[in-house]
Amino acid sequence: MNNLKILLQYKKKQHEIKMWNHIFNIGWGITSINTKYLKNYIKDNYTPKQIEQLKRFVKFKRKELQKILKEYEQKNNLTNYFQVSDGGFWDLTAHIVGLGKERYYSVINNPEIAREISLNYMYKENFEYIFN
Repeated sequence: MNNLKILLQYKKKQHEIKMWNHIFNIGWGITSINTKYLKNYIKDNYTPKQIEQLKRFVKFKRKELQKILKEYEQKNNLTNYFQVSDGGFWDLTAHIVGLGKERYYSVINNPEIAREISLNYMYKENFEYIFN
């Protein structure tokens, strides 16, 4: 049973590496933030199965980031610290995921970065749209 657990952990880690590599290749915020262009890019470069996997991965990471940022607000007794509506919070967190693994984990480790991105309007609506 222990070998199965190790194998599953390995597969999960490999899947995460692959998904982050795909996000890097899409180039949100680097190549483009034009959702129509990027939607066509992924249709031309990924299979429907890969697109669905990416969509689920991005949604999972966005929700994970939202949870961490909300916990940060609660822990520090802050209200609307990121100065966005609910829809804006979705846009902000999806944008951060779209920027890639390094930016994502830097925000996880320092939520102040998300506030800076928000207050300076350095995010665009909405990375997840490219998967629909």
